[in-house]
Amino acid sequence: MTTYEFLRTAEESTRGAFQSIEHVASAFLSIASLLNSTYGAVFNSFRAIISVVEQLKALKHFLISTFLLSLIRWIRFLWRRLLAALRVRPRNYANSAAIWASINGETGKCFYNFGTLIFWIIAIGGPLFVIKFFLQQIAESASEVTADWATGMAEHYTAQALYDFSAATQNELSFSAFDTLRIAPKQNTSDGSKIGLVPINYIRILDHNNNQN
Repeated sequence: MTTYEFLRTAEESTRGAFQSIEHVASAFLSIASLLNSTYGAVFNSFRAIISVVEQLKALKHFLISTFLLSLIRWIRFLWRRLLAALRVRPRNYANSAAIWASINGETGKCFYNFGTLIFWIIAIGGPLFVIKFFLQQIAESASEVTADWATGMAEHYTAQALYDFSAATQNELSFSAFDTLRIAPKQNTSDGSKIGLVPINYIRILDHNNNQN
């Protein structure tokens, strides 16, 4: 037995064992990948829950501070009214303080609302403007294509009406017998005035025009 035949025989006899070891290793790798994915999902979920809890705490502190600030302002206003009622202070003492506080609050609120308004105008108006622009461009392109085939400058079919037809809907087109019609390709639409849908059994196709007339 030569060396080559010995190596070949040894490889064939141990191939099954190595394949079994490879399958076991692949199974362990799959389990490790599964555990790693599970760990990542659990860790990300935990971080998301922690983030939500932190946001709720921040919201709670904000609401409490806002409520306390409003409560302090009301107490201060009532205290001034009480002093004015007891004639310890002038009668307009509480009203003047409330007016100045209202002016200061409205001034700060005005700047805040103006900034918020600008943000929402940019955030909402920008995408709407882009969408409207693209829709307008698409409509103009479609109208140009429609005008081309309707005037005979693009691909269309020439047909002759066999019977009178009265439109029943806005998308249909009325015509009389022996009228010559231009039939559009499938991708074009109707406008209900000079362009519309016609029943195929009321017309006869005469010619198919691919080039300009």
